[in-house]
Amino acid sequence: MRAEKQLLVDEIEGYLNRSNYVFLADYSRITVPEAEELRGNLAELDAEFHVVKNSALRVAAGNRGFPDLDEFL
Repeated sequence: MRAEKQLLVDEIEGYLNRSNYVFLADYSRITVPEAEELRGNLAELDAEFHVVKNSALRVAAGNRGFPDLDEFL
């Protein structure tokens, strides 16, 4: 794996390590103001919202022993 991709996978693994739960969502129709509002609301609850590449999430989740996510990606 190229170094850039490995850094991305490592970053996503960090998110997964810090999380008690993970929600997958299709954000294709969310507007920038809606995304900002969502991030703000989540921050008040000490939660985070990240947009990541499916392929990198697939690798990171596999590295962490998560179940296969293909049907959701």
